Amino acid sequence: MQVTSSAGLDILPTFAPDGASIAYTSDKGGGLQIWRKPLLAGGCEIPLAAPDRSALGPAWSPDGSRIAYHDKERAGIWVVPATGGTALQVSRFGSRPAWSPDGTWIVFQSEPLIDFAPSSPGSLPPSTLWLVPGTGGDPRPLTRPGSPAGGHGAPRFSSDGRRVVFSSY
Repeated sequence: MQVTSSAGLDILPTFAPDGASIAYTSDKGGGLQIWRKPLLAGGCEIPLAAPDRSALGPAWSPDGSRIAYHDKERAGIWVVPATGGTALQVSRFGSRPAWSPDGTWIVFQSEPLIDFAPSSPGSLPPSTLWLVPGTGGDPRPLTRPGSPAGGHGAPRFSSDGRRVVFSSY
């Protein structure tokens, strides 16, 4: 079933934890921005990031209340309420955010997203992985350059939150 129909670019979709909505990146409002679209009939689609930005790669918090994303224009990782509102910058660098199962942490790759495809490579060297509290704070490194070899990217937490899987290119 097709769920978007803009004439422009609609990319990087992701389901809300309850499956009732999706978030995705689209250029239909001008610049690239995050949109939230309910999948129920009559639901109102809303933009979640300013239209003059380059918002990419939405990631729902486990409780569905927040969406993290990468902003290429302003740089870094941002978190916005899933119902709309003011976005909070939680890191001044990074891309491809992913939430911990308890919603307290966001893991991300240090270097920007190179390709828009969900199956695109994580990141090339010197990208490393970082952790930041979902409410903001000081990011801390999770991996080091060269250990393992390659650029570290496309991170995801295990279901118990104790491990992170990632790609190395």
